[in-house]
Amino acid sequence: MFGSKAPPVISGGAAVVKGQRFHLERVLYAYVQVIDVLTGKFGKEGRSVLRSHRSDLKGPFLWPDPAKDEVLKLWRGLGSRFDALGEGFTHVFPGGMTAKAFMLGKVWCVYAPKTGLTTPQWKPVSEADTAPVIEIYGRDLPDGGRTGVGANTAEALERLFRRDLARYNLAFAMLSVETIPGRPQVACTVRFPRETYGAGEDWIRLRCVSPEGTELGPVGHPN
Repeated sequence: MFGSKAPPVISGGAAVVKGQRFHLERVLYAYVQVIDVLTGKFGKEGRSVLRSHRSDLKGPFLWPDPAKDEVLKLWRGLGSRFDALGEGFTHVFPGGMTAKAFMLGKVWCVYAPKTGLTTPQWKPVSEADTAPVIEIYGRDLPDGGRTGVGANTAEALERLFRRDLARYNLAFAMLSVETIPGRPQVACTVRFPRETYGAGEDWIRLRCVSPEGTELGPVGHPN
């Protein structure tokens, strides 16, 4: 497909490409366990907050009730249209900790007749990483940046994933960040390895937009 000059198949806002598919129900089950455990450890009175910019997930909602049912319904609906979406929902915990969940991956694609189908970074879509991921950090900043969490919080998170969440075979990693000079903090990522959560290489539906960000319909025409 990637060597062909024929335009890609684009329908319903998605380009049909070869890529790694993930088992959505398996991913969602582990995602719920992660947010439940984080809420139990870092929430207030057993609750955290789910936030979304989407009109079909107006909030904020308290987790677990009613946020859990609402977000699962939406993820399943989105999963019926896309295998990779590049959109995440935000879980906020007291004390300045945030988890952003991308259950249909962080990647999407861009199509223009002159450049063809690429990632937003103009790389071939064959290099797109469609794996689900949860990012755990401090706060979102007005300029689009993020703070990290303190070292003690990061160590507590690592213990949770090594002990309480070990059965889900998630890949937990920490990265040092320094949004304030001289004050190092930590950002964490939680990935869903394809060995456990993958459903094989297949034709997948990758959300597709124009270079201007317009959602695309059949054969690359703006909706």
